[in-house]
Amino acid sequence: MTAARVGIAEIVQRGDQLILYSDIVGPKQLGEVMEKFPHRVLYNALGRPYFSLRVQKGESPLVLLRDVVTLLPGAQNQPQTKP
Repeated sequence: MTAARVGIAEIVQRGDQLILYSDIVGPKQLGEVMEKFPHRVLYNALGRPYFSLRVQKGESPLVLLRDVVTLLPGAQNQPQTKP
């Protein structure tokens, strides 16, 4: 599963924040993500839309990214790819 297949155009890490830019993913699509990662998700629709996730101390940003992408709508319909 790639982030692009679920509408993520760009991913940036700044400090303890993963920033995922998307014109497709919005608040409605983030429901499951916000349930699984409470108080760690921020959505911003101003300018270039994005949502960010706070990476906790000792947590792998890549594992967090994988977990988030699999929760986004459309991920369940995609074939799983092996690394």
